[in-house]
Amino acid sequence: MIFTLNNHRIGKVNALNNAVKTSKGEILVFLDSDVKIGNSSFLDDITREMNGFDILDVKKGIVRDSFIARMAKYEYVSFNFANYLYSKMVGRCFGINGAAFAIKRETFEKVGGFSKVVSEDLDIAVKTLLKDKRFKYAEGVKVYTRTPSS
Repeated sequence: MIFTLNNHRIGKVNALNNAVKTSKGEILVFLDSDVKIGNSSFLDDITREMNGFDILDVKKGIVRDSFIARMAKYEYVSFNFANYLYSKMVGRCFGINGAAFAIKRETFEKVGGFSKVVSEDLDIAVKTLLKDKRFKYAEGVKVYTRTPSS
């Protein structure tokens, strides 16, 4: 495991792109810091699901422990359902929720990595769409995240 500590803020996009440069794998998995992985075979499941695909959106659930979390659940459910439909019907990605997703290194490099925009996760998804990359929504892999309580 490699840790990179910066003496000053460099921004999320720069931190992610720098992390990719120091990584070695063929498949890049991006997880937000508040994500809880559902099972111990998570990386094996990602590898299996990526077979034949370039970018993979992971199913997300919300830990429902507040009113805001219950409201956010509806957003996640709708995003999960939309990406499930895009995956099955079109095989292309119009947007992903960056809390948990995977992308092949080759694809990441071909689309130029993360761009310095407000929503870097949606941007990288659009770039894969424009490059005609194969998209899959992973129904069998799930993570959970918490929302702020206020």
